Amino acid sequence: TALFPSAIKRQDKQETSDAISGILVRRIEKGEPIVESALVSESKGNFLAASLGTGMRAMAIRVSAESSVGGFVTPGDKVDVIMTYQVRVPADDEVRDAAATLVSRNASQTVLENVRVLAVDQEAKPKDNAKIARTVTLEVDSKGSETLALASSMGDLSLVLRKLGDETHANADEREALTTDVLMSNVLRQLTGGQNNRESRTVRVYNGPNLDEQVIRARIGPPVMR
Repeated sequence: TALFPSAIKRQDKQETSDAISGILVRRIEKGEPIVESALVSESKGNFLAASLGTGMRAMAIRVSAESSVGGFVTPGDKVDVIMTYQVRVPADDEVRDAAATLVSRNASQTVLENVRVLAVDQEAKPKDNAKIARTVTLEVDSKGSETLALASSMGDLSLVLRKLGDETHANADEREALTTDVLMSNVLRQLTGGQNNRESRTVRVYNGPNLDEQVIRARIGPPVMR
Protein backbone atom coordinates (compact mmCIF):
# COMPACT_ATOMS: atom_id res chain seq x y z
CA THR A 1 0.00 0.00 0.00
CA ALA A 2 1.02 3.61 -0.50
CA LEU A 3 2.37 5.59 2.46
CA PHE A 4 1.52 8.90 0.84
CA PRO A 5 1.55 10.35 -2.70
CA SER A 6 4.99 10.45 -4.41
CA ALA A 7 6.52 7.86 -2.06
CA ILE A 8 8.46 5.11 -3.82
CA LYS A 9 6.56 1.91 -3.13
CA ARG A 10 5.85 -1.50 -4.63
CA GLN A 11 2.68 -0.50 -6.42
CA ASP A 12 1.59 0.20 -9.97
CA LYS A 13 4.67 0.53 -12.23
CA GLN A 14 7.08 1.62 -9.54
CA GLU A 15 9.90 -0.79 -8.73
CA THR A 16 12.41 -1.17 -5.93
CA SER A 17 15.13 -0.19 -8.41
CA ASP A 18 13.61 3.30 -8.56
CA ALA A 19 15.05 3.95 -5.12
CA ILE A 20 18.60 2.89 -6.00
CA SER A 21 19.08 3.99 -9.61
CA GLY A 22 19.40 7.71 -8.89
CA ILE A 23 21.45 9.94 -6.60
CA LEU A 24 20.20 11.30 -3.29
CA VAL A 25 20.08 15.09 -3.04
CA ARG A 26 19.84 15.04 0.76
CA ARG A 27 20.50 12.74 3.69
CA ILE A 28 17.91 10.02 4.30
CA GLU A 29 17.40 9.02 7.92
CA LYS A 30 16.95 5.41 9.02
CA GLY A 31 13.35 4.31 8.54
CA GLU A 32 12.45 7.40 6.51
CA PRO A 33 10.40 6.75 3.36
CA ILE A 34 12.26 7.61 0.16
CA VAL A 35 10.30 10.11 -1.89
CA GLU A 36 10.88 10.98 -5.52
CA SER A 37 11.93 14.54 -4.66
CA ALA A 38 14.91 13.15 -2.71
CA LEU A 39 16.36 11.49 -5.82
CA VAL A 40 17.88 12.78 -9.02
CA SER A 41 17.68 10.49 -12.03
CA GLU A 42 20.32 10.25 -14.73
CA SER A 43 17.95 11.84 -17.23
CA LYS A 44 17.68 15.10 -15.29
CA GLY A 45 19.95 18.06 -15.92
CA ASN A 46 21.07 18.39 -12.30
CA PHE A 47 22.33 14.79 -12.11
CA LEU A 48 25.91 15.97 -12.63
CA ALA A 49 25.70 18.54 -9.83
CA ALA A 50 24.23 15.92 -7.49
CA SER A 51 27.08 13.51 -8.23
CA LEU A 52 29.78 15.94 -7.08
CA GLY A 53 31.66 15.15 -3.90
CA THR A 54 31.49 17.48 -0.91
CA GLY A 55 33.35 20.71 -1.62
CA MET A 56 34.05 19.73 -5.22
CA ARG A 57 33.35 21.59 -8.46
CA ALA A 58 32.72 20.57 -12.06
CA MET A 59 34.81 22.24 -14.74
CA ALA A 60 35.00 21.50 -18.46
CA ILE A 61 38.05 21.76 -20.70
CA ARG A 62 38.39 21.48 -24.47
CA VAL A 63 40.04 18.32 -25.74
CA SER A 64 40.94 16.63 -28.99
CA ALA A 65 41.60 13.04 -29.98
CA GLU A 66 45.28 13.43 -29.10
CA SER A 67 44.72 15.20 -25.78
CA SER A 68 42.02 12.79 -24.58
CA VAL A 69 43.84 9.46 -25.10
CA GLY A 70 42.29 8.86 -28.50
CA GLY A 71 38.75 9.11 -27.13
CA PHE A 72 39.18 6.33 -24.57
CA VAL A 73 38.66 8.64 -21.58
CA THR A 74 35.20 7.91 -20.17
CA PRO A 75 33.13 9.15 -17.19
CA GLY A 76 34.41 7.66 -13.95
CA ASP A 77 38.02 7.41 -15.11
CA LYS A 78 40.86 9.09 -13.22
CA VAL A 79 43.31 11.26 -15.15
CA ASP A 80 46.29 13.54 -14.71
CA VAL A 81 46.30 16.93 -16.45
CA ILE A 82 49.48 18.04 -18.23
CA MET A 83 50.06 21.61 -19.39
CA THR A 84 52.40 22.32 -22.31
CA TYR A 85 53.32 25.96 -22.77
CA GLN A 86 55.82 28.47 -24.11
CA VAL A 87 57.90 30.27 -21.52
CA ARG A 88 57.65 34.05 -21.54
CA VAL A 89 60.12 36.36 -19.82
CA PRO A 90 58.25 39.56 -18.86
CA ALA A 91 61.07 42.11 -18.67
CA ASP A 92 62.69 44.93 -20.62
CA ASP A 93 64.57 44.25 -23.83
CA GLU A 94 67.99 44.01 -22.17
CA VAL A 95 66.89 41.42 -19.64
CA ARG A 96 64.94 39.51 -22.27
CA ASP A 97 67.94 39.36 -24.60
CA ALA A 98 70.17 38.21 -21.75
CA ALA A 99 67.70 35.49 -20.76
CA ALA A 100 67.02 34.34 -24.31
CA THR A 101 69.92 31.89 -24.26
CA LEU A 102 69.40 30.85 -20.64
CA VAL A 103 65.71 30.01 -20.36
CA SER A 104 63.97 27.11 -22.07
CA ARG A 105 61.35 28.18 -24.59
CA ASN A 106 58.97 25.23 -24.25
CA ALA A 107 58.02 23.21 -21.19
CA SER A 108 55.41 20.80 -19.87
CA GLN A 109 54.38 19.88 -16.36
CA THR A 110 51.66 18.00 -14.51
CA VAL A 111 49.28 20.53 -12.95
CA LEU A 112 46.61 18.16 -11.53
CA GLU A 113 46.72 14.52 -10.48
CA ASN A 114 44.16 11.77 -9.97
CA VAL A 115 41.19 13.85 -11.17
CA ARG A 116 37.83 12.14 -11.70
CA VAL A 117 36.17 12.49 -15.09
CA LEU A 118 32.53 13.46 -14.59
CA ALA A 119 31.35 13.67 -18.19
CA VAL A 120 32.53 13.43 -21.77
CA ASP A 121 30.75 16.05 -23.85
CA GLN A 122 27.25 15.81 -22.30
CA GLU A 123 27.38 12.13 -21.41
CA ALA A 124 27.77 11.30 -17.71
CA LYS A 125 27.76 7.52 -18.23
CA PRO A 126 30.45 5.41 -19.96
CA LYS A 127 29.76 4.19 -23.50
CA ASP A 128 30.80 0.86 -24.98
CA ASN A 129 32.67 2.39 -27.91
CA ALA A 130 35.40 5.04 -27.96
CA LYS A 131 34.23 8.51 -28.91
CA ILE A 132 36.22 11.57 -29.92
CA ALA A 133 35.05 14.24 -27.50
CA ARG A 134 35.19 18.00 -27.72
CA THR A 135 34.96 18.67 -24.00
CA VAL A 136 35.67 16.72 -20.83
CA THR A 137 34.22 17.74 -17.46
CA LEU A 138 36.48 17.14 -14.47
CA GLU A 139 35.81 17.09 -10.72
CA VAL A 140 38.14 19.50 -8.92
CA ASP A 141 38.21 21.46 -5.68
CA SER A 142 38.20 25.27 -5.64
CA LYS A 143 41.99 25.48 -5.91
CA GLY A 144 41.98 22.92 -8.69
CA SER A 145 39.44 24.95 -10.65
CA GLU A 146 41.70 28.01 -10.43
CA THR A 147 44.68 25.93 -11.54
CA LEU A 148 42.71 24.50 -14.46
CA ALA A 149 41.46 27.92 -15.57
CA LEU A 150 44.95 29.43 -15.50
CA ALA A 151 46.55 26.43 -17.18
CA SER A 152 43.96 26.59 -19.99
CA SER A 153 44.95 30.18 -20.74
CA MET A 154 48.70 29.52 -20.51
CA GLY A 155 49.02 26.59 -22.89
CA ASP A 156 47.62 23.32 -24.18
CA LEU A 157 46.15 20.71 -21.83
CA SER A 158 46.41 16.95 -22.24
CA LEU A 159 44.77 14.17 -20.24
CA VAL A 160 46.76 11.15 -19.11
CA LEU A 161 44.63 8.10 -18.27
CA ARG A 162 45.46 6.40 -14.97
CA LYS A 163 45.22 2.69 -14.21
CA LEU A 164 42.00 1.68 -12.47
CA GLY A 165 42.50 1.81 -8.72
CA ASP A 166 45.76 3.78 -8.95
CA GLU A 167 45.54 6.44 -6.25
CA THR A 168 49.24 7.28 -6.02
CA HIS A 169 50.45 10.88 -6.03
CA ALA A 170 53.81 12.30 -6.98
CA ASN A 171 56.04 13.45 -4.15
CA ALA A 172 57.05 17.09 -3.72
CA ASP A 173 60.19 16.79 -5.87
CA GLU A 174 58.31 15.07 -8.68
CA ARG A 175 55.55 17.71 -8.63
CA GLU A 176 58.11 20.50 -9.04
CA ALA A 177 59.92 18.74 -11.89
CA LEU A 178 59.48 20.11 -15.41
CA THR A 179 60.17 18.64 -18.82
CA THR A 180 61.75 21.27 -21.07
CA ASP A 181 62.90 21.48 -24.66
CA VAL A 182 66.52 21.59 -23.50
CA LEU A 183 66.11 18.31 -21.63
CA MET A 184 64.41 16.67 -24.62
CA SER A 185 66.72 17.87 -27.40
CA ASN A 186 70.40 16.96 -27.63
CA VAL A 187 70.96 19.90 -30.00
CA LEU A 188 69.46 22.44 -27.61
CA ARG A 189 71.35 20.89 -24.72
CA GLN A 190 74.65 21.29 -26.57
CA LEU A 191 73.83 24.85 -27.59
CA THR A 192 72.88 25.77 -24.05
CA GLY A 193 76.00 24.06 -22.78
CA GLY A 194 78.01 26.30 -25.07
CA GLN A 195 76.36 29.30 -23.49
CA ASN A 196 77.51 28.08 -20.09
CA ASN A 197 81.11 28.59 -21.21
CA ARG A 198 80.55 32.21 -22.07
CA GLU A 199 81.25 35.06 -19.74
CA SER A 200 78.60 36.19 -17.33
CA ARG A 201 76.34 39.04 -18.30
CA THR A 202 75.57 42.04 -16.15
CA VAL A 203 72.02 43.37 -16.14
CA ARG A 204 71.25 46.84 -14.83
CA VAL A 205 67.97 47.10 -12.91
CA TYR A 206 66.56 50.60 -12.42
CA ASN A 207 64.23 51.11 -9.46
CA GLY A 208 63.37 54.79 -9.40
CA PRO A 209 66.60 56.69 -8.71
CA ASN A 210 68.38 53.49 -7.62
CA LEU A 211 70.54 51.40 -9.92
CA ASP A 212 71.30 47.77 -9.18
CA GLU A 213 73.61 45.63 -11.28
CA GLN A 214 72.98 41.88 -11.26
CA VAL A 215 75.24 39.22 -12.75
CA ILE A 216 73.45 36.55 -14.78
CA ARG A 217 75.31 33.31 -15.33
CA ALA A 218 74.24 30.86 -18.01
CA ARG A 219 72.75 27.66 -16.70
CA ILE A 220 70.46 24.83 -17.72
CA GLY A 221 67.41 24.81 -15.57
CA PRO A 222 63.64 24.82 -15.48
CA PRO A 223 61.80 27.75 -17.04
CA VAL A 224 60.61 30.58 -14.88
CA MET A 225 56.82 30.84 -14.56
CA ARG A 226 55.37 34.24 -13.75
